[in-house]
Amino acid sequence: MEPSGSEGVLPVSTISKVTIDEIGIAGQDGANAQPHRGALNPPSTYLFNQAIQVNWFTAACLFMKQHRMRGIYYWGPWLSTSDRAMLTTPSHSKPSDIQPLAQRAIRCLILLVFQLPKIRLMQS
Repeated sequence: MEPSGSEGVLPVSTISKVTIDEIGIAGQDGANAQPHRGALNPPSTYLFNQAIQVNWFTAACLFMKQHRMRGIYYWGPWLSTSDRAMLTTPSHSKPSDIQPLAQRAIRCLILLVFQLPKIRLMQS
C-alpha cells in the first residue's frame, strides 16, 4: 500500500526506466524555491548567481546516476531563439539560459556518469 499523498511518485523499481526532461533553473539567488519560473524579477532582489545552476544540474545528474536512469535533458530558452546559440559569457540579462559555468559542470558530469571520453555540448 502506498502512503497517502504519493500520487505521481514512481516506485524505485520503475525510476531506472525514466529520463529526466526539461530540467532547468534560473541562475539567480532564490531560484531554488521557484525552479519552475523563468527569470525572477526584480533582478535587484534575485541576484545573478551561476552557482545556482551548477548546483541544480549537479544534483540532478548525480540523482540520475544513483538511480541508473536512462538520461537527462537540459532546458534553456536559447532553444526557441533563431540562432539557438548557447551563451559563451555569463549573462545577467538571460539568467534562465544555461550559463557558462553550468555548461562546464554538465560536461564534467556527463563524463563522470557515462565514463565517456571528452565531449562537447551539441547545439542544434
